Amino acid sequence: MANEWTHGICGCTRDVPWCLITCCFPFVTSFKVGMRLGLRSFAIMYLIFYFLHWILRITGFAFNTLFWETSISEPDYDDDDGYNKVVTMYKYLLYNCAAEFLAALISLACVGILCKMRVAMRSQYNITGDKCEDCVMALCCGTCVLCQMHNHLNAQDHTVILTSDNSAVISRTGALKVCPNE
Repeated sequence: MANEWTHGICGCTRDVPWCLITCCFPFVTSFKVGMRLGLRSFAIMYLIFYFLHWILRITGFAFNTLFWETSISEPDYDDDDGYNKVVTMYKYLLYNCAAEFLAALISLACVGILCKMRVAMRSQYNITGDKCEDCVMALCCGTCVLCQMHNHLNAQDHTVILTSDNSAVISRTGALKVCPNE
């Protein structure tokens, strides 16, 4: 029997603190979800790619700031009708485009990792859906996907089942306990 997600893709506000953590620091939630799913290598790769992405963004910003400050403050010592300024502008554009291209590739790698984690979670918990849906969800709203997976794992850890003799079976991190019927 196929299951459904315990919370929808927009149900991330059920756990507001984790929703805020995921929005500000998605690598924390992805690492936690990846480790709980047994996908340690994917959790670590997401962490590394996320930091590489921000390193490229920060260095690109710093390079832009330095370039514009030096190009405005330096006097123009061109000897060939602005040739040096044009060469400097091309170097700037080349670096900026390369940094943005690499940041975009790393972002796509993070989306691929999220897609893989969602596919693995669907197969482990027998949740309906397909790979295409997982990839579209990871691409369009990655933080919502992370919150959904985190909320689903938390709900699975706190499952309460009534047995035939009406005693409660509480599942917390895989440990089943039978409470005696009083």
